[in-house]
Amino acid sequence: MRRPSAFAPTLPWLALLGAVLCFFGANVGRTWDFTVDDAGISYSYARNLWNGDGLVLTPGAERVEAATNFLWILLLAPADGLGVTHETLSKGLGLAFAAFALCAIAAFPAVAYQRRPRYYDLVAPLIAATFAHSALWTTSGLVILMTLVGGMGTLVGPMLGALIIIALENKIGDLGKALADVSGIAWFNGLGESVSLVTGLIFIVCVLAFRRGLVGEALAWWERRQALAGR
Repeated sequence: MRRPSAFAPTLPWLALLGAVLCFFGANVGRTWDFTVDDAGISYSYARNLWNGDGLVLTPGAERVEAATNFLWILLLAPADGLGVTHETLSKGLGLAFAAFALCAIAAFPAVAYQRRPRYYDLVAPLIAATFAHSALWTTSGLVILMTLVGGMGTLVGPMLGALIIIALENKIGDLGKALADVSGIAWFNGLGESVSLVTGLIFIVCVLAFRRGLVGEALAWWERRQALAGR
């Protein structure tokens, strides 16, 4: 009889993960009718590619690269052949990829630390699933960033990361205005429109300097201090 792996998830853990995914699906349903205008460019390229007109915005038009998501266009191209609209296919694929990302976030601590999945590993995907804007493609990278900022493999880490990222989203504009008033530099007034730039810089800093996240680095510092004190 085959023995279960020491790192295999338990049935209750999988059931809770399924509940998180169902909750996320319900959250996505609230924004299902929302479609970004720029998506129409990808839909047009995908439709013309499937119809044999090539990668063009309109049939017979000059072959100009007006889309930056070539792989996404290839995935959407078979929509007409499947009998569904490009919008429906894009939303279905987006939901599937987002669900996979939540599963990856939930499983990552167990994979990284070579242990069985624990219930608090589900905190990060649960927090991500509760945010309304997590259902929108514009913030699809934030769920991973929250975990990286706070710290992987800890209960408090993803929660702290979520608080930091959401606070930045909501308060970065106010911070920019305050900096503009203090420094006299008008550029700071537009900081609220550069949230993606700020979060991207945070991602780079975390990868280069704080690979354990804020909580992980704090715990590692405390352990080093305790080890030095015990000598």
